[in-house]
Amino acid sequence: LFLIYLNFVFENGGMEVIHEKLKKDLRGFQEVSDFETRLVSSCRQYLTQRIDFKLASSTDTYLENLRKVYKPINQGYRVPKKKVKREMDSSKEDSHDKGSTILDGIPKPRQVLYDPEKIELGWSEIKGVGAGLANMGNTCFLNSVIQCLTYTPPLINFLYSGHHKISCTIQGFCAMCELHRHVTRTFNSKGNVVRPVPIVQNLKVVAKHFRLGRQEDAHEFLRYFVDALQKSCLHGHPVKMDPFSKHTT
Repeated sequence: LFLIYLNFVFENGGMEVIHEKLKKDLRGFQEVSDFETRLVSSCRQYLTQRIDFKLASSTDTYLENLRKVYKPINQGYRVPKKKVKREMDSSKEDSHDKGSTILDGIPKPRQVLYDPEKIELGWSEIKGVGAGLANMGNTCFLNSVIQCLTYTPPLINFLYSGHHKISCTIQGFCAMCELHRHVTRTFNSKGNVVRPVPIVQNLKVVAKHFRLGRQEDAHEFLRYFVDALQKSCLHGHPVKMDPFSKHTT
């Protein structure tokens, strides 16, 4: 890093500055070239020294702990060459054919729960800036996540399409329906502050280990809340549905 910094200084005309600063300490050199010669000679004795690495005193279990938490996608899966050729020759084959796979080895879903062609990445209707959220006692982690979801166009377009609302049969707390009500109230209360009471009151439904009044991790809440949204969409479908179909909510 020191050499990179010196190179930057040389290219930006700072050599004279260094020359004047070090002139009193480095006796005997008269020209810039003298300084460069001494600098190279001084650096060489450090850059040419042998560096010996020692074994760590303790074992690093960080990666091993990650392997226990996360499961690699398609670990050890290899697509047979014949299957790849068959896929290339039958690219127009029905996506609901449970025996087919796409080229990267991920099986196609047996059932598509929501047509991807209906997904709109941009706003289907301009909403503007809605209401802010009140802190109900260490709920800033929840507020930040809900606000981010409120301004995620594809999700809000889906909510306002009524696709879930008209078919929801969940008794009790439904994350998707409650988010829909919250978003509607937010955009209808522009310039005001709303309290996400229903979501806060059902915090333990979203994640059992969360506690009211205790500061929690926003990213962790996001993961659990998105899972709750997906469970809302999967309600009424077979429990043993293949995971690739579940991903089409």
